Amino acid sequence: MPRNERRTPSPQFISILKDAGLEEWLKPGSDYSSEPRYGPFYQHRYLLYANDCVSILRTLARSVDFSGYNTREPERTALIGRSSRPFLEAVCPSITLLSSPSSPSTSTSTGRSSVDSMQKIDGDLAGVPGGLSDLRSVDIGLTMLPKRTQHVSSQHLQSLQPTSTIRPFDLRIQHGIAGGFAPPNPSAVHNFHLDSDAPTITLFSMVRPDGTPFLQPYPQKFIYVGFNDTPALVQELESLFKGLPTEGGGDFYERDVGVMYQSESLRWMNTMDTAPQGCNVDWIERDVKPSAEQKKHFERAIEIVDILEKRGKLE
Repeated sequence: MPRNERRTPSPQFISILKDAGLEEWLKPGSDYSSEPRYGPFYQHRYLLYANDCVSILRTLARSVDFSGYNTREPERTALIGRSSRPFLEAVCPSITLLSSPSSPSTSTSTGRSSVDSMQKIDGDLAGVPGGLSDLRSVDIGLTMLPKRTQHVSSQHLQSLQPTSTIRPFDLRIQHGIAGGFAPPNPSAVHNFHLDSDAPTITLFSMVRPDGTPFLQPYPQKFIYVGFNDTPALVQELESLFKGLPTEGGGDFYERDVGVMYQSESLRWMNTMDTAPQGCNVDWIERDVKPSAEQKKHFERAIEIVDILEKRGKLE
């Protein structure tokens, strides 16, 4: 993009780059090829998203003009999310944006909260053709940015008492994984995240309306852990994954659905994370084939995820 068409980056975007260990990108003449040695997201236990996050930031950085940053004192702004992983929480939809534990809403010299910061960053993309929608899956895999993030008040969270304990987990399901030379064009992507002792499962969704080329972000939703049989469903889901093979790749279960699940005791996926996005690897001969019973178990797992997705509430 020509420099005269680039916009000035917001202070919040500058903060995210610093939190990610990408200060080198702020220097004059940077080609944005360097990657952080000690970026916070590399220290996070969910390493699945690291490369996707770098790709997102690199695309955004090439769409703004940093020359003004090098000629003035940077504006003081709030760091986004928890101090130990602010960058991940800002750009990875499986991580919840939360304010500092010391106050329900983080205040700063500019009076902006983390929600304001996300909306401001989204506004910075107005000069990019298509905004976030032009960041296709070929560039960032399954990871997409939510357009806006909502909060449940701390008092409301404290009032929720889960009836059963669910271990922390991350779950991602993508409807539409088949592709050839072109990348897959999914119809929906749902990301579930549960922190330890949290009363709600956070749900981020991206859905592609019929007749449109891109996924569109949906508002963040919450699933109460103590809702009816939710704990039993999550436990059944992990039990099903433990009994399913992962040696396959592509559309291994013939459902055009990709699932990634990770908890403290299990990491399971039915997609080949080593293959390029959009590559059709179904032609590869494999020694392991799913049985009819295992395909039924995979069907049940998709059914459970669908039930959980429908239980998501805005507040």
